[in-house]
Amino acid sequence: MLFEKEHDMYLKSAIMSKYARFIHNPEATGGKILSLDVVVDMIHYYANSPMVKNLFRVKLMKMLWYADAFSYKCRGCAISGLVYRALPIKYTKTLHASDMNKRLRKK
Repeated sequence: MLFEKEHDMYLKSAIMSKYARFIHNPEATGGKILSLDVVVDMIHYYANSPMVKNLFRVKLMKMLWYADAFSYKCRGCAISGLVYRALPIKYTKTLHASDMNKRLRKK
């Protein structure tokens, strides 16, 4: 249990360090500071919703983006503070965790 908590803290720190360059760029974050707790709540909501079927990575990312975009349009700020980037459709379909790890190591 202790290892899991330390591992979670390490992952959160790693994600927050990647977002450090966007802290002073409200246009990229939708006018919201990244909150990983909110992101986790959004994912839990979609994962437990009976209206959402076959929730995989690409669909989840689209749904997170739609929620943030709709919130930005209606309220003037996003919900999560995530930064989204457009990828070619062909690549998005074949995106795997190993690809993401390789890309993260390069930066």
